[in-house]
Amino acid sequence: MKTLQRTIFPACFIVLCLACPAFAAEPISFDESLSFRNITGRIEYCEDAKKTLTISDVSGGVPLKWKQPKRDNINFGYTRSAYWFRFTVDNEADKVLRWLLELDFPTLDLIELYLPDGHGGYRVKRTGDTLPFDTREMKYINFIFRIDQKPGPMQCYIRITSDHSLNFNLNMLSTDYFIDRLYTDMPIYWLFFGLMVVMALYYLVLFVFTRETGYLYLAGTVVFNVLFELNFKGFAAQYLWPNVPWWTQHAQSVFVSIQIFFAYMFIIEFAEYKKIHPRLHRLVIWVLMLACPGLAVLSLIVRVDVSLQIIYAFVGMLTLPVMIIGIYLAFFRKPPSRQVRILLIAFFLVMVTIPIVILTMMGVLPANFLTRWSMQLGFASALVLLSFGMADKINRMKDVIDAGESRYRHLVESTGEIIFTLDESNRIQSVNGAAKVHLGFTPEELANADFPDLIVETWHKKTNIARHVVLEYISDLKARKKGSVKFRTTIKDKYSHEPKEFAVTLEYTGGMDTDYVILGRASPVIDDVISYFLESERHEYNLNNYLSNADLISQRLVRNLYKFLDGSTISEVRIALREAIINAIEHGNLNLSFEEKSECLAAGRYFDVVKERQAAQAVAERKVHVAYSLNGDSVEYTIADEGDGFDHESAMNCDCDDADNAGLMHGRGLMMISDTFDVVRFNEKGNRIVLVKYLKKTV
Repeated sequence: MKTLQRTIFPACFIVLCLACPAFAAEPISFDESLSFRNITGRIEYCEDAKKTLTISDVSGGVPLKWKQPKRDNINFGYTRSAYWFRFTVDNEADKVLRWLLELDFPTLDLIELYLPDGHGGYRVKRTGDTLPFDTREMKYINFIFRIDQKPGPMQCYIRITSDHSLNFNLNMLSTDYFIDRLYTDMPIYWLFFGLMVVMALYYLVLFVFTRETGYLYLAGTVVFNVLFELNFKGFAAQYLWPNVPWWTQHAQSVFVSIQIFFAYMFIIEFAEYKKIHPRLHRLVIWVLMLACPGLAVLSLIVRVDVSLQIIYAFVGMLTLPVMIIGIYLAFFRKPPSRQVRILLIAFFLVMVTIPIVILTMMGVLPANFLTRWSMQLGFASALVLLSFGMADKINRMKDVIDAGESRYRHLVESTGEIIFTLDESNRIQSVNGAAKVHLGFTPEELANADFPDLIVETWHKKTNIARHVVLEYISDLKARKKGSVKFRTTIKDKYSHEPKEFAVTLEYTGGMDTDYVILGRASPVIDDVISYFLESERHEYNLNNYLSNADLISQRLVRNLYKFLDGSTISEVRIALREAIINAIEHGNLNLSFEEKSECLAAGRYFDVVKERQAAQAVAERKVHVAYSLNGDSVEYTIADEGDGFDHESAMNCDCDDADNAGLMHGRGLMMISDTFDVVRFNEKGNRIVLVKYLKKTV
């Protein structure tokens, strides 16, 4: 009995194993009426974990555990195993029929279809995204085989290996149905991609015109999403890089990594994280700048499934804190952020689809139209919402800017100072209404006027030292391209023959995205209140040989005279002092003779010659010494140079009319000094002058 058991039971087991093909799924019958049929639920599969099985093994040589899918699609997620599939199709017609076998997932690495060769063996057809696109039997995004079947049943085998998700439907379809589907499906694809490209270009144009970096990040997100989708759907392999299968496999991970960078840069820009939390903003920027390029490079080195799973983990880790911070900013922070609320809704539309896609790729959810297109639908919806959000953000910014401009215009027009702007050529671009109050000119009359032409001397029109000094200030300001300068000068009045003295401030604005180069303020010189407490003071100065210093020091030397003299007299004293200091510079330290100056003025080279003399080594170290003392009775100035002196007696006796007729200013200047001061005394050499003005206290 035991011997019988030992013999019969193993024999029965062997017979059952050999009989396994007899228990295969029922044949799939078809005839001329075939259009489209999903046969995934009618096939069987077995796993080849070691990737060692051959067609001889699976077609009957080795007993295997064949299984039927539980759903009408295959979804094993990311797997290192090879999978074998088998099915039988029965041509019930009485003639040869051509039909198409489709695997509708474009990122499968290698597909081998084994068909009976009519001699007891099998012939193989190969395709997959690891092979050049030209090797495909049907030039289409999905993998399609042409099969010509004689009447009767035919058993087929398919072997698939892939580093991507093993996720597909197996379809039978007729050639006519395939052609009809091309005309219905392709327009949908190209409509989607066309809209994405148009939106990317639209965002780029908005960035160019608005300089809002959020649009640039949004455009980058859309561009790399389009590239990802083109590669994921198989269009990139067909049209962009058909003969680079290695890149087709790895491009998906690279595009996702770069898309993550642009997407999260847009999020933190749109939500204004930099204003809300600068430190967190810097941290997130550094994480993105290091992690995303690192993930892109890693995607080119490791297996595709490994890189994608690392990217999934990174997105998950980054999404959680972003969501938490977003919820806080949108609902709990005071005041709540309207922008973040819009962002959260758009973010939710995308974030809901990401788990669906990931779970589908990993084999947890079934692959169907909804799960496969959920990302595109969510992304497109989010883009539409964010477009409205960006428009709303810009409108709010415009409202803030308009309000700020309104306040600025009110401040500019209501201030007592003359506010003006200058272009690169020193022409007035704009000026406020204070110009009418102080100078009599309307803003329209001063538009495009040359600002230095408004600077005039109070006593001499032919050689405008004040204008030259102002030009030097402006030139220095433009050369430094930053900062500001302050000075006093006299500006002509529309109705009065006497110019008015103003304190002027010029600020360089050329690097601040303004349409003007210099912003200026001019206010009438008023008394220094502190000077009314002054009883006496004494100062000494050593000046170099720049004419602008004469203007600066003359302003300083009269600053405390307002307690004792009226404004008109003080202006005369200042200009006379400036003339005396200029004489000490040009005739004394620079050795510019009367005749030389006359020739230079006639030739229009006066300031050029002065600059040449200033740079000469023989006189570069010479100084002008100025001593100043003030008490309740008088103010005294001593001005001395290190030159050879001059014939001051002859100069003092020069006829002013002759000087004017000759185009000179020497005699006129000394006469003005004599008219202004009560005491004018030179030393014998002529390189030092003492000027005294007696004061009368004003009530």
